Amino acid sequence: MELRKTLTLDGVDYVMTPVNAVLGWSCLQKLLGAIGRSKMMNGGDGSMATAIALAFSVMDGKELAELQGMVFGSTVVRTEAGAMAFKLADQAETHLNTYRSHLPQLLVEGALYQFEDFFTGIRATLGSLFPGMESVMAFLAKAREVAGEADASLPKTETAPTGSSGRPSSGSSPASPS
Repeated sequence: MELRKTLTLDGVDYVMTPVNAVLGWSCLQKLLGAIGRSKMMNGGDGSMATAIALAFSVMDGKELAELQGMVFGSTVVRTEAGAMAFKLADQAETHLNTYRSHLPQLLVEGALYQFEDFFTGIRATLGSLFPGMESVMAFLAKAREVAGEADASLPKTETAPTGSSGRPSSGSSPASPS
């Protein structure tokens, strides 16, 4: 998983860091369950509005609130050089009332960032646990593509190798068995 991901929208940097794996997994289960209930089979017409509607329209209020809490709780906001950075969860209402248009893309990118490492190397397992997995994977790919088309230069990432705990791994530790 990327050590952190920076999404820049209208000069505002949203710096995302990994959430606890158990919290991330719990939110992913809710998203997959909602998508499975909807029998969603495609990523829509390719517009950002449709991609967001397809993902979030299948979630109930509690599920969406948990996903939002996960993204907000793992995101720090930097609005301008020299300004004090703050955790989005602490000032979400004030900040997002000013930058309303950032909310949909921030939620999509935040969810993709938090969930993508669960898919690495375990697609077959997840596919057997969640029958709608192929639809989810197609949707996530489409959402990433659509978000990237909005402005390919927006997301900036910093990566570092991580171990199974999500913490940076040292070069001296043994590799995990495959």
